[in-house]
Amino acid sequence: MKDELILQLQIQQFDLARRAIVTKFDSAKEVATSTLSLSGAGLEQVRSRFHQFRAEVRTIAVQDPDPADRVYSLCTALFPLTKSE
Repeated sequence: MKDELILQLQIQQFDLARRAIVTKFDSAKEVATSTLSLSGAGLEQVRSRFHQFRAEVRTIAVQDPDPADRVYSLCTALFPLTKSE
């Protein structure tokens, strides 16, 4: 059940991201995509940095000395576009 709830939350967050791409906001938004060609070893390096980045962002949010005055969604995904051999 917990996995299903997490999956539903992720689907909702990426749907919000999809809509945010085409919506004009008064405040800043950042949108970027990258299509990569990687070896197995390169993929593992990217995955490691991916997890490190997420941890760093959470640390920034937790340790921010100023009171929060806005809420942002940070959606990240790394998924294959081809079958691996």
